[in-house]
Amino acid sequence: MTDALSQFDAALTGGKINDQRGADYGHPLDDFSRIGKLWGAILDIDPVPAEAVALCMEAVKISRLSQSPDHTDSIIDIAGYARCHAMILTERAARAERVRERPDPTPNQETHSRD
Repeated sequence: MTDALSQFDAALTGGKINDQRGADYGHPLDDFSRIGKLWGAILDIDPVPAEAVALCMEAVKISRLSQSPDHTDSIIDIAGYARCHAMILTERAARAERVRERPDPTPNQETHSRD
C-alpha cells in the first residue's frame, strides 16, 4: 500500500487529476458553467458562476475530509478542483481576449448624402 503523499504525487504527475474528466465532460469552464446553470435553476437563483462551482466542490471535499481526514482521494480531488478553478480563470481570459481580437463583423458603412 502506498502512502497518501505518494498517491497524491502520482495523481499530480501522472495527469490523473483532470485529463480523463476533460475528455468526458469538456473544458471545466463549460462543464462548471453547465453545473452552475443547473444549480441556479434548482435553487431558483441566477446561474452560479463556474468559479463559484469550483469553490463549492472544493468545500464539499473539505467537509468530507473533516469527517475522514485520512481519505486520500478527497485530498486529490481538492487539488483537481483547484486546478479546474485555475483552468476556468485561464480559459475565461483567453476567450475574452479572442473576442476582443475579432474583427468587427459589420464593416463601417459610410453614409453619403445625396445632393
